[in-house]
Amino acid sequence: MIDTSAVVKGERGKDLVLTIDMVFQKQLDSIVMEELKATKNHSPYLNRYLEDAMAIAVKPKTGEILAMSGAHYDRKKQKYENADYKVMYDTHQPGSVVKGATILTGLQSGVIQPGTTFYDEPVKIAGTPAKKSWKPYGLGTVNDIQALKVSSNVYMFYIAMRMGGEYHYQPNKKISFQPEAVTDMRHSFSQFGLGVQTGVDFPYEAIGYRGEHPKAGNLLDFAIGNYDTFTTLQLAQYVSTIANDGYRVRPHFLKEVREPAAEGNEPGPMRRSIPADILNKIQMDDKYIKRVQEGFRQVAQAPDGTANKYFNTKPYTSYNIAAKTGTAESEIYENGKKAADTENHSLVAYAPMDDPEIAIAVLVPNSGVGMGYPDNGNIAKRTLKAYFDLQESSSKN
Repeated sequence: MIDTSAVVKGERGKDLVLTIDMVFQKQLDSIVMEELKATKNHSPYLNRYLEDAMAIAVKPKTGEILAMSGAHYDRKKQKYENADYKVMYDTHQPGSVVKGATILTGLQSGVIQPGTTFYDEPVKIAGTPAKKSWKPYGLGTVNDIQALKVSSNVYMFYIAMRMGGEYHYQPNKKISFQPEAVTDMRHSFSQFGLGVQTGVDFPYEAIGYRGEHPKAGNLLDFAIGNYDTFTTLQLAQYVSTIANDGYRVRPHFLKEVREPAAEGNEPGPMRRSIPADILNKIQMDDKYIKRVQEGFRQVAQAPDGTANKYFNTKPYTSYNIAAKTGTAESEIYENGKKAADTENHSLVAYAPMDDPEIAIAVLVPNSGVGMGYPDNGNIAKRTLKAYFDLQESSSKN
């Protein structure tokens, strides 16, 4: 028999209060799972490679994570399961949601000015397939704000070409390209939290994959979110930075540390509260940020904005939403061979635009091409409604 004795008397640890709103969290879990199931059921064959849907809601001014949810379909087990960790760990090409960063990079670098226009028609560089916007024959003449509203790829291509040194593009001709432009654009994107650690108070987070071939065509793809990969959490920090007039805030789960209560289950006296931690202010003129904010407002609120179909009815019209949609091409490979073309659907938003309370990011990778089911939009609109309904309910109590 071995004798034991207490060296230090045990005591109850401190109480941790998290930023998560449990009512909102349960609602977001239901929304994401229901929309993943609905999307797969809508087009089972087209969506045979669709496995995940992810969403996160944060307070942009403080970085408090209000709710974070991931849903996963295990194809082998044919079973749906929760997978919240994917919001921080899984990375994908998000598509056009990053165009706010591209516009700001172009404005700050001086390759475009506020109001600069380009004619949106397919871009054809010698020896490469044509690159175009979502309308086959183009979107006509657009400026920087309009390019966000209607999601012009071609406008972003011109920014990328100019970043690479090409100011005189001609169809079917080679273009000038300075490889350091890729580094310059990545550095600019990193100011928003894209491609770098967000600083979240969790043991691990992914930062994404950086494409390894700095070619001209890849720089054009980078400008529309079709090259490097990012997490849903990074997208939330990015849109929060735009909502915050350029201030990037660390996202966090811990809200307060309290002393243990003498009795009962209620938290004890406050020991420490977690303040907003500003990581950096993006190095861009405030007037440029205002133009991107206006572009995002038009995405959600203008009749021809790409997210207007989600937010053009009550109660969404009362939320004063700013948003950006995204679609990225994604190829599925099995046994070393291409099995299918899919799409990554994304959406970032914040509201109210003039005094943001909430910012969200939604990412649904590997959806069927042309399936016509707005998985990202449904998750986004239901998330915003759930939040504002809870706020209204709380104000009445």
